[in-house]
Amino acid sequence: MGHRLRPGDDGFRGPPASCLGRLLIVTETTADVRSSSADPISADLQASISATLAAFIDNKQAQLASLGADLTPLFDTARQAVAGGKRLRPAFAYWGWRAAGGSSSDTSAIVTAASAIELVHASALVHDDVMDGSATRRGRPAAQRGFGAMLPEATSAPQADRFGFSAAILLGDLLLSWSDELLGRSGFKPKRIARGRVYFDVLRCEVVAGQYLDVLAQASGRSSTAAAMRVVRYKSAKYTVERPLQFGAALAKADTSLLAALSSYGVPLGEAFQLRDDVLGVFGQPDVTGKPSGDDIREGKRTLLIARAF
Repeated sequence: MGHRLRPGDDGFRGPPASCLGRLLIVTETTADVRSSSADPISADLQASISATLAAFIDNKQAQLASLGADLTPLFDTARQAVAGGKRLRPAFAYWGWRAAGGSSSDTSAIVTAASAIELVHASALVHDDVMDGSATRRGRPAAQRGFGAMLPEATSAPQADRFGFSAAILLGDLLLSWSDELLGRSGFKPKRIARGRVYFDVLRCEVVAGQYLDVLAQASGRSSTAAAMRVVRYKSAKYTVERPLQFGAALAKADTSLLAALSSYGVPLGEAFQLRDDVLGVFGQPDVTGKPSGDDIREGKRTLLIARAF
């Protein structure tokens, strides 16, 4: 599927002697991703993931070409949804695989499997923007805004908004369904995929549960440190770091001790990542973060920052 990652490009010449060594590799590769202008994730790994996603979407569009040009905006917006970003989740999946002894000489299968997680992430972002009514995502119009703007000028604003939100919900559903298909196309043998799917399925379930808890707290107006941290853990920490690491490691047939070590490492790292993201969401520069500052406050989100303030 157009992978560009070359053997040895990750700078990882052989499996470390211990779980600690393996985890340090992941730490060094992903540290300080939000405050440094240098990109800590291999450019070739990012390019390989992007190429995989582009080829997959092109293939899906070709399959439905007989339906005509009306679907073109749907696929164009799908491409926009997977464009950009740090590719953190697939990167953690890749490094979980490497930490468990996965070879750097044949990366095609793990890159494809890891890219499936990026489709899950894209789906979550599209749906998140719908729920929040966000105007932008990564410096571009949010999916529902883009869909609404494509209608004729004579279309009433309520009609355009309704179509935009409806189309964005469908796009998010489509991206999520594609994630299953892409994982199945990874090239791993069925038994390997079954190992990884345990964590892939848990990842998808937990992020929905975390999002539900988030919107529940927002609607109810309840705010506490414990409730905010529960959302952080399930909406972000497990979904961003812990489960992708375990997913990749499971594909490499990791033992239970390594999977447990990855969990102990991944959850606090993921929590720290989300807490910093919450701070940037209030005090960050929109031209750097790609999203308006202060949205969390305007939307009444019960983040830890808000809980501690009140």
